[in-house]
Amino acid sequence: MLLAFIGDIHGNLPALKEVLADAETNKVEKIYHTGDLIGYGPFPNEVVELIRQKNIEGVLGNYDDGAANKRPTCGCDYKTAKEHEIGAKSLAFTTKSLLPENREYLKKLPNIVKFEVCGKNFLLFHGSPERLNEYLTPDLFPDRFNKLIEDYPDIEVFVFGHTHYPFYFLHRGRHFLNPGSTGKPKTKDPRAVYALVKVENDNLTVSFRLVSYPYNITAVAISEKGLPEELAQIILGQ
Repeated sequence: MLLAFIGDIHGNLPALKEVLADAETNKVEKIYHTGDLIGYGPFPNEVVELIRQKNIEGVLGNYDDGAANKRPTCGCDYKTAKEHEIGAKSLAFTTKSLLPENREYLKKLPNIVKFEVCGKNFLLFHGSPERLNEYLTPDLFPDRFNKLIEDYPDIEVFVFGHTHYPFYFLHRGRHFLNPGSTGKPKTKDPRAVYALVKVENDNLTVSFRLVSYPYNITAVAISEKGLPEELAQIILGQ
C-alpha cells in the first residue's frame, strides 16, 4: 500500500494543490496530515476546506490549536522580537479569517491518531504525543526516541511534523518520519515537500517528493492580505 504524509501546510493553497496532484500521479492510496494546516499563509479557509473535501485524516497542530481556540499565542518558538511581531500579526489575521465551520473542524482534530497498515502500527502526531509544540529533531537521538519506543511499545512507525525539516531513520526496528513542510519551508529551497511511504509485506520504504508550485500566487496574496512581507520572502526562498 502506498501512503502519503503531508504537513505544516500553513495556509499555502497553491502548494497543497500541487502536492495532492503529485500524490495522485503517484497513485497514492491514502493521505494523512501532521497538522498546522493554517498560519502564516494567506489561504487558511481554502486549505482547511480542501483537506475536508478530500477527507484527509490528520492531527491537530499547535497553530491550528492557537487560532481555532483563539489563544493569545500559537505555541510557536520565536527567537527574536521581530519574529514575535510577525507571529502576532499572522495569528491575528488567521484567527479573524477562520470561518465558523473550519474553526470547528480544527477544534475537533485529535492530538494523536493510531492506525494499522499491512500489519504495521502507525502513530501520527504533530510535535510529540505529549506536547503539540515539542520539536523532535535528530540531535535528540537516541534518548528522546528511545522514550517514544518505551511509551508506545506497540508502535512501529512514528510520523510527526512541526520542525518543517524532512527526515527519516530506522532505530531499534522502529521507523521515525517527519515529512517536512508542504507550505512553509525552513530551507532556501521553496519547493513543497512531502513523504511517500510504501508498505508491502514486512517491508517499509520512504521517499521524499519535492514539488514546485506557483510561488508568486502565494507571495502576492500574502502582500494583498496585509501579512508581513517577510512571509512572502520565505515562500520565494529568499
